[in-house]
Formats: sequence, C-alpha cells, structure tokens
Amino acid sequence: MKSIGKFKVIKHKPKANVVYPMIRLPQSYANITGDVAHVFEIENNGKPLFLISLDENFDENVVVQPTTQSDLEKRVASLEQQLKSLSETHATAGIRTRVLSLGSSGHSL
Repeated sequence: MKSIGKFKVIKHKPKANVVYPMIRLPQSYANITGDVAHVFEIENNGKPLFLISLDENFDENVVVQPTTQSDLEKRVASLEQQLKSLSETHATAGIRTRVLSLGSSGHSL
C-alpha cells in the first residue's frame, strides 16, 4: 500500500441542515470521476481507516498491518529492553551483599 497524499476532510453542505464530510483526491485521479466507489471502514489504532475500491468484486477480507507501533507497543518494547539491559548488567557484575552478624556485645546489666 502506498500513500497518495495528505488531505483535509472538508465540509460539504448541499442544504442548510445537511452536512457531508468530503475528501478530494489528487487531480491525477480525474479519470475515475463518475465511477462507483465501494468504501469500507475498519478501526486502526482507535481511529477509523477507510478503504476505497472501484472493483465491485473486491474481497472485503483484506488484512491491513500497521507499519508503525501503537503507543502501548512502543512502551512495552521499551520496558522489555530496559529489563533485558538490567538483567545483563546483574549477570555480568553479580550482586554483592553484606551479611551483618548481630551477636552479644559483651555488656552486662
């Protein structure tokens, strides 16, 4: 899948009480004017993702795999890396502890 641009969703008001969101495609797609577009919606990272097909026999079972990680995935990956780094540090340096002995002080009452 490739990007064809970044477009602002504009407001189209054919009547006073009717509003349609509208997205304009680049002029290079002028040749598809008048064709029937089939629009599908899926959720992607909590936001709608729209897929447009001019093919009437389009397979609706398309799998869209995000190329970027979600915020949660980034945070988990960061924590995993930090944990791995700490584990490696402790494995190579070793953990040293002091054992304190509490004995009688030899004082009498």
